[in-house]
Amino acid sequence: MSDVIASDQLRLLIERIERLEEEKKGIADDIKDVYGEAKSTGFDVKTIRAIIQLRKMDVNSRREAEALLDTYKAALGMLDGTPLGHWALERLSKKPDDQIGAEEDASTADGETYDAAVKLVLTSRKAAVSWLQRQLRIGYNSAARLVERMQTEGLVSAPDHIGRREVIAPAPEGTDAAETADVTEPVAPEPTVEDASVIGQEAARAGAPVTANPFPARDVRRAAWDEAWCKELGSDGMDIPDALKPAAKPKKEDGSAPADEPKAAGQ
Repeated sequence: MSDVIASDQLRLLIERIERLEEEKKGIADDIKDVYGEAKSTGFDVKTIRAIIQLRKMDVNSRREAEALLDTYKAALGMLDGTPLGHWALERLSKKPDDQIGAEEDASTADGETYDAAVKLVLTSRKAAVSWLQRQLRIGYNSAARLVERMQTEGLVSAPDHIGRREVIAPAPEGTDAAETADVTEPVAPEPTVEDASVIGQEAARAGAPVTANPFPARDVRRAAWDEAWCKELGSDGMDIPDALKPAAKPKKEDGSAPADEPKAAGQ
């Protein structure tokens, strides 16, 4: 009698699975029809699939995926003139506490350099990064950070569409026209896209953060700097740098690892 019951139970389970498989096929066909309708309307099906995949993620996972995609594209030279996005910059800007402390010490030591830079800019009425770099005999990225600080403090304007800045603050008291004339010299050409790549590479080698990019938004040189900075990551042949690794997923309360993000239909 028990063998008969077991056989019936097995048959019922198999039939339920078969019905569910039929329903699944029907749902898959319905989804296919909706994609077809979207395509015939003029929407891009691949983009819709990508959006659906993103909607399955929580906010943090979505930001992490976006940051990694931008970082990988930059490392491969695929930004196509578009600088790194906000979440990639935020992710790449995170540093260990000991490195933050070292940078704070370095910023204190740079106080005299900044004071000298301010005097030069206010006296000459020039705020070109390349000019300041030559005057102080420092690196381009260091000069750019000094100019950005002057902008923050209201001494110079933000760069215009070609990267030029205007000196807003007045010249120091006691500065005469002759002194200004002595400092004045022809402004050197601004860095090219190729120059920006070299500057970005040097910045990465020097340990400068990705936020040290000296070029203004919507400037193709900013993207070139970002790409060169990211390409330099891991170029020493050592292990894959943390910036190119996905963030560790937090464990569940029971100690087990979380499940991977669901994949979009068709993947």
